[in-house]
Amino acid sequence: MKAMPEAICGPCTLEAVYRTIRLATGDPVLQKKIMNKAIPILARGMANNFAPSRIATDIYRIIYEMSNNPDPYKDAKKRSNKIALKLVDSIADGLRKLPDEERLYRSILASIAGNIIDFTLGNYEVDLSVLPRVYRQVVKQGLNKKDFEAFRKLISKSKRIVFIGDNAGEIALDAFLLEYLSSKGAKITFVVKDSPMTNDATLEDARQVGIYHYVEKIITTGSNAFGVDFDEASPEFQLELKKADVVISKGQSNFESLCDKKLGKPIVIMMRTKCEPVGRMLKMPVGENVLKILR
Repeated sequence: MKAMPEAICGPCTLEAVYRTIRLATGDPVLQKKIMNKAIPILARGMANNFAPSRIATDIYRIIYEMSNNPDPYKDAKKRSNKIALKLVDSIADGLRKLPDEERLYRSILASIAGNIIDFTLGNYEVDLSVLPRVYRQVVKQGLNKKDFEAFRKLISKSKRIVFIGDNAGEIALDAFLLEYLSSKGAKITFVVKDSPMTNDATLEDARQVGIYHYVEKIITTGSNAFGVDFDEASPEFQLELKKADVVISKGQSNFESLCDKKLGKPIVIMMRTKCEPVGRMLKMPVGENVLKILR
């Protein structure tokens, strides 16, 4: 995905960057120095039509380096995991007792509900306390019937699945879908970031929420780049992609880096639409549940 020509990605990126700079350091002089470094990177990236995820990666790495703070979202991630696990506990018994097809349907919606836990969109505010209410809203909104049926048929034939996780907290709500897919015999490789990048999930987050209970293995992309940077991807990750029957991609950054990629297999996009450019690409309004298969 390239940056939008009308530059709508620019203000959104800057707002999120400023929020992160303030979190990374309380020194106003240093905050200004970092912002002075960030703005030219944004301008150059947009002039060259780089994907928003690539631009953001370059900027956030500068923030972490200059502030000497490699994980400014550490506390937010722990809080996200804790709150999401409480929601998981509250809905687990009822969800697991549903008939097979309804259980799959609700498991997908639980996973998508977790996608609200995103601190990197400038005009997208996160209030973790409303997560249970958001889950109910997401369930009420539901999924496009044709998209759900297409996904159900696809995964019924898929024995090896690469599941690319998104944010801390969100991955706790992926557990129901992972558990369902595993119960059908699928071998799942769950993928997280190699090191901290905003609130993206890392191996530490995957351990905290117990992902290992539901998957064959947990690996990293090989870097901390937003989405998937194939120039930085590890041989292990690339091998798992090659072996997979299907790739399930959670969240906007992963969508941005995979939407134009041809992997020779279906890519399933799961997320909420949070901004107008992505909504236009998917021909969906902001605030919709997304379950789409890219081939």
